[in-house]
Amino acid sequence: MLAKNLLAYLLFALLTAALVLYSHRLQRRFPLPFVRKFFVFITVYSGFTFLNVMSKLFFSSFAPLEIGMFSLLAAVVLLPLQIFVFHSFLRFSEAMRDRNYPPWANRAFWGVQAVVATSFLFTVGQIGDGAYSPTQLWMVRLFIAAAILSLLLPSAGMALGGKSATNARQGWLAKTQGLYFLLAFAVVPLLIDFFCIPFRFFSLAFAYQAVFILLLAIPVPPLLLMAWNMRTHQADFQPFREDPPVDMAERLGRFSLTPREADIVHLVLLGLSNEEIGDRLFISTKTVKNNLTEVYRKLGVKNRVQLLGLLLGRTEG
Repeated sequence: MLAKNLLAYLLFALLTAALVLYSHRLQRRFPLPFVRKFFVFITVYSGFTFLNVMSKLFFSSFAPLEIGMFSLLAAVVLLPLQIFVFHSFLRFSEAMRDRNYPPWANRAFWGVQAVVATSFLFTVGQIGDGAYSPTQLWMVRLFIAAAILSLLLPSAGMALGGKSATNARQGWLAKTQGLYFLLAFAVVPLLIDFFCIPFRFFSLAFAYQAVFILLLAIPVPPLLLMAWNMRTHQADFQPFREDPPVDMAERLGRFSLTPREADIVHLVLLGLSNEEIGDRLFISTKTVKNNLTEVYRKLGVKNRVQLLGLLLGRTEG
């Protein structure tokens, strides 16, 4: 039995490592913001899933009758990592949209996580003292519901925000990824219950192995889709690397421009429109306009013509 469990641990560890390493390879080849955020999410999500299921699988081998209480205790220990999973997925969703969520959304996220986590810790403490009741069960369900919503809402934001995200190709990718995660995180909790019932006829440990494989497989389709899409359409996913001339870089260096603003100014000098600049830098047209407005303010000009005149030494206004 011990050898069988050790073999399962090794297999799951290899699968987790393969998923993380492949996502790392993708972000090294395409060092774009949303790819880096996806790599962080996969790493944290895979680590959390591995530790969560492995702990339960290990414990079920020795005390199968107490696995329910142990699951609650494991959730308490892994609670900070779970919140990190939610936050990393929120940042990934934001990067795919290429549009920041409003400040109130971020405050709401941390507020809900704090309230639900505190309530869950209090509930587990009462259950540990033997005060189990329908109220405690309701609190545990509330904790699970908050966890699911923490993944469903960014998924919906990704799917709905895809049409306004950068270029058309990334917009399609954002919408597709959002719809996939929306379906996956809505259906998987039901599938876990469904799969556990028949698998329990074999053993409780086997049921947890099946659950882990299901959870681990969630990021695989979007990762493969992203990798295929970015390899097939490499021109649409190449980070902007062209540097401005040395003299122009020195001239821009006299102003307090951010790296993004300097890139936009350089593309303006090349004659690109706001839409073309957005496509080259993988940002929305609105973001380009907002950055240009800030550039005008810093350089003391009112429009694109005056900006060109200032940087090129012209006098037309």
